Amino acid sequence: MTAEIERLVLEHLRAIRATQADHGERLTSIELHLVTLGQQVGALTTAVYSDNPTLTDCGGPVEPESQGPQVSRWRSIASLSAS
Repeated sequence: MTAEIERLVLEHLRAIRATQADHGERLTSIELHLVTLGQQVGALTTAVYSDNPTLTDCGGPVEPESQGPQVSRWRSIASLSAS
């Protein structure tokens, strides 16, 4: 009976460790996304407060379906965070 309990406890501990490892990987991914979003917000804030002509030259909101010149302008604004 004691061996059966030990085996059961070890099985549960292995499952917990596997779940913790998965959560650690997911947390790292979430942290990376948050850093990227923070950089983009910082770049947009800088563009807004510096009266960046790229930002004011967009000509209006970008529709998700469109892939015209407005989208490339927004992408160039987002690339400011890389610099």
